[in-house]
Amino acid sequence: MHYRNLVEFFSTKDIRKDETNLRIYLPLAWASGKLDVEETKQLIRRDLFDSVWQKISIYLAHCTTYRASTLTEWPVDEMYKELNKTLAQFEKVMHLDRINGAAFLVLSA
Repeated sequence: MHYRNLVEFFSTKDIRKDETNLRIYLPLAWASGKLDVEETKQLIRRDLFDSVWQKISIYLAHCTTYRASTLTEWPVDEMYKELNKTLAQFEKVMHLDRINGAAFLVLSA
């Protein structure tokens, strides 16, 4: 999964006109109604979106003149650390368990 896509998923960015983009605040679209909407709203990270999404779009996601003319440094470790906090919370909300580093949904009887 691309970093930019995850940042967008955890944001409040408007969905596309064709309504195909998934968002954390609309769990009925992707979690079959098994999640508490209020619980998922706590995972919204508008701050991450505001701080990196536009910059990533300009410099990395699209071939633009900005990419060719401007040297940009990316604080990758910090970016990962910030997103990882949210991913860890997401795993708890989704009741995911880790086995050998991979996340799995835990189904209860």
